[in-house]
Amino acid sequence: MTAQTDIRGWLRDWVAETSGEPASSFDDETALFADGLLDSTDFVELLLVIEERTGRPIDLTRFEPNAFASIDAMTRHLFAETSHEPSMS
Repeated sequence: MTAQTDIRGWLRDWVAETSGEPASSFDDETALFADGLLDSTDFVELLLVIEERTGRPIDLTRFEPNAFASIDAMTRHLFAETSHEPSMS
């Protein structure tokens, strides 16, 4: 299992728990905010949880809003596979 697979699973579980929807009701390309699974309050919590899990702050000036649109987008923009990628455990 790759780090990206672990991250996708973790994000999927977080979205399911936060939204109250089963993980099977959406996929990695689902528009989380546009489709109403998450709202602006959830966005703030998501940022905090990601920062806590990764141990690094998120500089929002580095990202376009669509970087947070879906699990796929977040994985590509926030968790690009590098040798310096922090652990999500």
